[in-house]
Amino acid sequence: MFQNQGLKAIALFEGTKGVFVLLVGFELLHLLGADVQNSSQQIVHHLGLDHGALAGVFRRLLDQISNSSVRMMAVVALLYATLRLVEAVGLWLARPWAEWLAIISGSLYIPVEMYKLIQHPTLIRILITLGNVALVYYLIRRRRGGRSNLSPSQPF
Repeated sequence: MFQNQGLKAIALFEGTKGVFVLLVGFELLHLLGADVQNSSQQIVHHLGLDHGALAGVFRRLLDQISNSSVRMMAVVALLYATLRLVEAVGLWLARPWAEWLAIISGSLYIPVEMYKLIQHPTLIRILITLGNVALVYYLIRRRRGGRSNLSPSQPF
């Protein structure tokens, strides 16, 4: 029972990410048919991002937003959310394929996180990178089950 608590914690984390991105995807779909530039400008204004050094960057980005780009972002968000939610359910049920999926997807982020950390180190980037490395390490150790090789005991 206690051996799956780590997996369940990771499943909850991945599921939370999936739900969050799913909500973002639905919100993007909600923008379709509306005045995308106006809606986006209202969001940027509400977040207080329309003043200061980044204001020009946000204005240029908002000028380039179209219904087709919003649709594409929504599709990508929904696909990503689906992957995270499927992974979360698989981890919750302690399925080996879900562990391998989490190892692969988590490992893909590490080089990007390291690059960002080297370019502009912040406490949050350090914590994210260390957390992801720890998560991948935990899952690899779990899959190895004390063996010296990385071959899965139950491939699928």
